[in-house]
Amino acid sequence: MKERLLIKYLLHETNQAESSYIREWLAKHPANAKAFNQIRLIWKASKQLAKRAMPDVHTAWLHHILLRMGKR
Repeated sequence: MKERLLIKYLLHETNQAESSYIREWLAKHPANAKAFNQIRLIWKASKQLAKRAMPDVHTAWLHHILLRMGKR
């Protein structure tokens, strides 16, 4: 199974045929479900990290300008 298709499934962007194919693949073997669950956990964690990692661009530029002006 291609990870790209699994991510598409996690994003709810698969069509009916793709979704059915993935559900069949998941049911086929416990290792498939385990692999999918690992990808899903990583996907969810990365979304949470992305939310926290959003830089404050305004503050960063202000800090940069103040450093350049020698005021820090």
